[in-house]
Amino acid sequence: MHISKDVFRVFVYGTLKVGGRLAEPFDSLRLSVKKGTIKGSMFNVCGAYPAVLVDTEDNVHGEVHEYK
Repeated sequence: MHISKDVFRVFVYGTLKVGGRLAEPFDSLRLSVKKGTIKGSMFNVCGAYPAVLVDTEDNVHGEVHEYK
């Protein structure tokens, strides 16, 4: 599959996933959504915000969004 250099892929998890609390502003810009998984560990930052440390310990499940 060829993707233009003007298309950007972003891995998201949590509230940015489709239907999530912060996803709506991106709905009209999103070209596609696919399930995605990265190797990493999820943890809380300041109690309210999730963060991911990329490593090989666990899997973080989310979505891969394409934007132009």
